[in-house]
Amino acid sequence: MVAAAPWSSLFAHDRPALIGVLHLPPLPGSPRWQGDFEAVRRFALADAAAYLAGGADGLVVENFGDAPFFAS
Repeated sequence: MVAAAPWSSLFAHDRPALIGVLHLPPLPGSPRWQGDFEAVRRFALADAAAYLAGGADGLVVENFGDAPFFAS
C-alpha cells in the first residue's frame, strides 16, 4: 500500500492553499438536465479559468445543479 502524501507536499508555497469549488449545472441523467453537454463543458472551463486567474491552487468539482433523487 502506498502512503498518501502530506498536504504540504501538494502545494509548494508559504501560504494556505486556496481551493475553489466548481458547481456544475445539471448533468445527463439528472431531472434538471437541459440536453446541452457542450454548454456544461463551456461553463466548467470558464469557471475553472476564473479560479486559475484568481490564484486558486486546486478545484473540487461537484454536481450542485443535480436535483436529489428519491426512491419512488
